Amino acid sequence: CNQSRLTDKLIKQTNRRDPLADLYKEAKNLEGSDGGALSQEYELLLKEISERDPINYIYVDKYAQMLVSNHSKIQAAQKVYEQALRYNSAQVKLWELFIDFSLQNHISEEDTAITKQIFERAIDNVGRHMQAGAIWLKYIDFETSLLHMAFVNLLCYMAVKTPLLDQDEVIEKYTEVLTNFYDSIMEDLQGQSEAGQQIPAKYHDQ
Repeated sequence: CNQSRLTDKLIKQTNRRDPLADLYKEAKNLEGSDGGALSQEYELLLKEISERDPINYIYVDKYAQMLVSNHSKIQAAQKVYEQALRYNSAQVKLWELFIDFSLQNHISEEDTAITKQIFERAIDNVGRHMQAGAIWLKYIDFETSLLHMAFVNLLCYMAVKTPLLDQDEVIEKYTEVLTNFYDSIMEDLQGQSEAGQQIPAKYHDQ
């Protein structure tokens, strides 16, 4: 099959010291050629790289995105991110790309629940990292779109209390939320709407 021939060509050559370097070189060559980045050979290369070097979030994301753009395989693409996270759940950028992927392919109510789970896992794994500001901001925007304003208020507070490099943006976002949604936040906190029940149980002691 094509994949076996490609693997034999690029990896099973004993005179090469670094098979991964050869894979990256071949991928770069295809990216720079006409139509190469859309070819089946390129897709197989991305698959090989993402499996052999799952910590390389750039190629993990490229392969997942290609599965969706070429084949509409959303669940298969999601598994690509999940596999990579098994090896490095502390990689902030990988979580951010996974979140972006989930938001881009967010269609149904079930997708909403899946996206929320990914956000929660990201916060658990890298939320305290100084470079996690973008994840907090995306989560705040996501919950704002669902009008879960009591939870948005809590997320903003937690983000402000976290030593993030994007602290100024977080404070600006919190100010914006309070300015535009103060009444909704107070209504939720007073238990006068269903949205007030949307705060996950693990946050109830915050």
